[in-house]
Amino acid sequence: MINLDDIKSIECLDASNLRKTIAEFPSQFQLGVELLEDVDLSSIKDKPISSICFTALGGSAIGADFVRHLLMPVSTKPLQVNRYYHLPHSAQKETLVIAISYSGNTDATISACKEAFERGCPLVIFSSGGEIESFASKNKIPFIKFPSGYPPRTTLGYSVVSQLTLLNNLNLFSLDFKDISETSELLSLLAREQYSFDVPERDNVAKQIARQIYGTYPIIYASTMIESIALRWRQQFEENAKLLASHHSLPEMAHNEMIGWKNPEELLKNFSAIFLLDKEDHSRIQKHVDFSKKVIEKTGAEIVTLSSQGSSFLTRMFSLAYLSDFVSFYLAMLYEVDPTPIDVTNQLRNELARS
Repeated sequence: MINLDDIKSIECLDASNLRKTIAEFPSQFQLGVELLEDVDLSSIKDKPISSICFTALGGSAIGADFVRHLLMPVSTKPLQVNRYYHLPHSAQKETLVIAISYSGNTDATISACKEAFERGCPLVIFSSGGEIESFASKNKIPFIKFPSGYPPRTTLGYSVVSQLTLLNNLNLFSLDFKDISETSELLSLLAREQYSFDVPERDNVAKQIARQIYGTYPIIYASTMIESIALRWRQQFEENAKLLASHHSLPEMAHNEMIGWKNPEELLKNFSAIFLLDKEDHSRIQKHVDFSKKVIEKTGAEIVTLSSQGSSFLTRMFSLAYLSDFVSFYLAMLYEVDPTPIDVTNQLRNELARS
């Protein structure tokens, strides 16, 4: 098994240098604000908007999930994330549709985007280029261009902050820009002192978690209010470490999944449960977590409990999400796989392109 403190071994496995992109992630927050500086929103700014629908898939959709959870405690407008070729029927002329496709060529997002245009929905498109940029240019649709050349899943900071800035500029959300600075500063500090590649395993929280859950099937739990972070952990495990994982939300899991921590007994001891907590969780969530851990402990599964850090909701969410970047990277090293390629997804895209 690889030594996680052996930089040369890590460099050999990480052929595409994903570690550099992870290390530079905190810089995305201020840059995400700047992406909106020259975007003309006059065509939609005065239109009545009664609801917001994000449409995206994969690494582009997770940013919309984060934005939805960030807005849920304060927004008076219904919010939904669409992951399909068609928009919900409820998306009509007063629904702001925000289409996100990092590559610009995601067929389902393009299909839903065209539907939004045909229905007369106020529409904004985020991408780094591709077919969807051409569609936006042809139809004079507001377009926000992401920096190109990154795996979509690594652009979460750009995605979340630019979408929040858009909604702020449309007077649909009041963004406190001090939260952006707090988030960037805290993530830089956590990386430097606790997570980064040159921090030895004895002092490195991310390396320790990766070592603890290596060889297990991880299930990530979080309250419904921050379920998108649990989904992010799952996706990072799957894409970076090529490791199958699951997630569920509290309190819902108490009514079904917790009962399933019984069989098959021989397999469950090779599972791990990761609980993600936030200080603004409902007070009863902690009771759910405590009870669930007692049930899971009996199976012999590994248990990890993590709490968010920071003041603002944005910072707290990303304090947990950023840790998943490092843990999944170190798991990739332990499994001795290059974390960047997503060969199976690319094979599917090629199949779809031929049909």
